[in-house]
Amino acid sequence: MHHGLLGKYVAITSFDSGPPGLTEAQRSAGWVSQEEIAYSPQIHDANMVPQAYFSELYVFGTPTDLGVLADPQKNIFESEMKQGQVHAFVNFDFGFHDPEYADLARMFWQQLRWMKAESYLAENDYLIFVTANPELFARVYEALRQLR
Repeated sequence: MHHGLLGKYVAITSFDSGPPGLTEAQRSAGWVSQEEIAYSPQIHDANMVPQAYFSELYVFGTPTDLGVLADPQKNIFESEMKQGQVHAFVNFDFGFHDPEYADLARMFWQQLRWMKAESYLAENDYLIFVTANPELFARVYEALRQLR
């Protein structure tokens, strides 16, 4: 995945299961926080991107404004899914393969469609990687297969 970040822009919607706060070092490196979403400058080094358990990030080819992070206290099934209202799906801790969570998965895909992100990466009890880039998917799949 790291090579899939170079030259791209990242939006972090959850970090350690909460809104991502930025350190002084990140701010001086060009990261900005807006409506509880952290946005990177253009990524030149994969280590610029912080990682933690229960985190999720979206990767874009150009700088993108996603809107506002939805209130995690509100029931996602009672709030309308709409552009500019970002739900952090990582904190539901589900696997896309589980039919019990089909409704959540459908909402995730709906949100991803309007975001037009190139890739999505989340880490909870599962590692979830989604990308529109077939070459990148093949590389990540192969790397993970080697780990087994």
